[in-house]
Amino acid sequence: MREAARERAITSAILQFIPGEQHDAVIALMETVTREYYESIDLGEAYAQQLAREAMEDHV
Repeated sequence: MREAARERAITSAILQFIPGEQHDAVIALMETVTREYYESIDLGEAYAQQLAREAMEDHV
């Protein structure tokens, strides 16, 4: 959960400098790059589990 909060804070800070119409594309790219990074260090499954936990927390 702490990692998710940090990621949201960083994303929010970055988006301040990007035009609003590009936000969705930037967020999608950040998600792709993050997933690819975790996969490159053999933590793809752990990242998928983290996303699943966050999704469950968001729906509670």
